[in-house]
Amino acid sequence: VDEKKRLLTECNHTATDILQAILRKEYGDSVKQAGSYVGSDFLTFDCFFQKNLSNEEILNIEKNINSIILNSYNVDYRNVSYDDAVKDGAMAFFTEKYNKDNVRVVSIGNVSKELCGGTHVNKTGEIGLFIIKEVKTVSSGTKRFVCLASDRAYDEYEKWKDVINYSISSFKCQ
Repeated sequence: VDEKKRLLTECNHTATDILQAILRKEYGDSVKQAGSYVGSDFLTFDCFFQKNLSNEEILNIEKNINSIILNSYNVDYRNVSYDDAVKDGAMAFFTEKYNKDNVRVVSIGNVSKELCGGTHVNKTGEIGLFIIKEVKTVSSGTKRFVCLASDRAYDEYEKWKDVINYSISSFKCQ
């Protein structure tokens, strides 16, 4: 296993769960996952979501997620029956995929609790930085969030910083 790729994937997977929790907290339980991609390079999160987000709202979502990252919440795992997990408040969006006798519940501090079999960081602080690169409509009522976490988010930040510094220098403004 390539340790660097694994860590970046863990960061993106945990960030995906945090993104979902923040969207549901801010915009309600009607926000439901419709799919995702989690790799070492970036993440996408597709969800049923009617609202078009302003730039200010996107920045607020990022701010809330980065606050959770900075608080370095523990990411805990436990295996229980499906019924016990749901009774305890764990989100379960893909009920047909779960073994009823044994499911894995991933809890991120007091932020998120869901059934999830993927790889995660041990503390949210390991993610480092989170950026929403794009939000687009992929079908009627379904939005796709394209996001960067960890090193990839920092690389993107550095690009933006370079563009801003070049613009300031070129136009002689401050």
